[in-house]
Amino acid sequence: MPEGAADLPVCYANCDGLVRRGRVIGLSSSSVRVSLPGARPGDIVSIAPRQRKPVLAEVRAVAQDEVVCSALSDVGDVVVGAPATCVRARSSSYVGPSLLGQAVDAWGRGPDAEPAIVRDCTVERSPLNERRSVQDVLWTGIPAIDAFCTLGLGQRVGLFSGAGVGKSTLLRCIAERSACDAQVIGLIGERAREAAELIGWLRRSRRWPVTTVVCATAAASPMERLAAARTAVSQAEWLRDLGCHVVLAIDSLTRVANAWREIALGAGEAPAHRGHPASMTSVLAGIVERAGVTKDGSISGIFAVLVDGDDPFEPVSDAVRGLLDGHIMLSRGLAEAGCFPPVDVLRSVSRIMPLVVSPAHARDAALLRKALASLEKAEDLFAIGAYQRGGDPWLDACVDVRERMQAWLFQDLTSAAPPAALHELAAELRRATGLPLNQA
Repeated sequence: MPEGAADLPVCYANCDGLVRRGRVIGLSSSSVRVSLPGARPGDIVSIAPRQRKPVLAEVRAVAQDEVVCSALSDVGDVVVGAPATCVRARSSSYVGPSLLGQAVDAWGRGPDAEPAIVRDCTVERSPLNERRSVQDVLWTGIPAIDAFCTLGLGQRVGLFSGAGVGKSTLLRCIAERSACDAQVIGLIGERAREAAELIGWLRRSRRWPVTTVVCATAAASPMERLAAARTAVSQAEWLRDLGCHVVLAIDSLTRVANAWREIALGAGEAPAHRGHPASMTSVLAGIVERAGVTKDGSISGIFAVLVDGDDPFEPVSDAVRGLLDGHIMLSRGLAEAGCFPPVDVLRSVSRIMPLVVSPAHARDAALLRKALASLEKAEDLFAIGAYQRGGDPWLDACVDVRERMQAWLFQDLTSAAPPAALHELAAELRRATGLPLNQA
């Protein structure tokens, strides 16, 4: 066992029985350069400072007998010349039943958590040939999502918005209302105050006994923030392997990408795309792709994405959108108008929705989307008072149902189930315009 490994989960499956020894030849606030033969990327290096317990670091880059490592803890007492050892152990996560009903740190350690299972967090647990297609609906209890962007068990979807629009609040609502067996919530890079408030709220909810919260605040090191995301995924995989349908919520994937940027740039990788390294997409894919359906259970991934400067084409948003099965856009304009949750229905899409909803649901959702689009297009007419009733029967019908539709989507979370309200509004539109009952 590497010195200093007692506090962190470490996997020894790749060890070959040899101990490689070296010395520190350079260091910065978050990375350490070590002269060490035979190490590989991902290996754990134990560094012995002079006056406190050893520091663990993970190898990121190798050049001949020199390696660049990312520290897993504070390197304040490490000095050039400090001895280092490596047995080819790898950083892992604690998972298991003791994490249910617990708020734990980036590696799965909690003040009340009992000894847990050590699991290699970098290994994909569900090969492609074990994957299944998404067939069942995941009801979230959010009308705008359930009606227009219906999710499936095992789907991966992103919540996209700028800062302060309501991603965390919407994630909290989904966690409270979603129909699942267990949930894992990863709080990555959150402010400590907000993380404490969310954990306190979750403790009071009826779902707390089947909830695991993995937290690494904004003050945590880049390696700790990355480890928190991997631990959350590993715990979700452990629950899925037991046959559970799990909701995995990561808030936010952007801060995972930022943590990886710090790690990769510290290891010497070039900032290829607007300050982000080329490897960012593969790291995010390694997290996102582990959600899905298997023969045992499912992981439904809901990933918050912070859109930098409200630019939907900034590097992280652009990369993540191509990895997901759908995206839900939150509108700053709706939030500023007091419409919550501020889901922009017209700019949100679920690629799984046609596979899991009935034909009637799909037709009625398309009809109401058309009505919302017509109302948005006519906003200028309303603003200048140019709208005259009687000139367009379709627009007149849309205006008649607008208030009910807005109350249903943005205010009333206790009314009829989304499909029922959806069918009622669509039927009213068809009666007002003379459309056939089965026409979108």
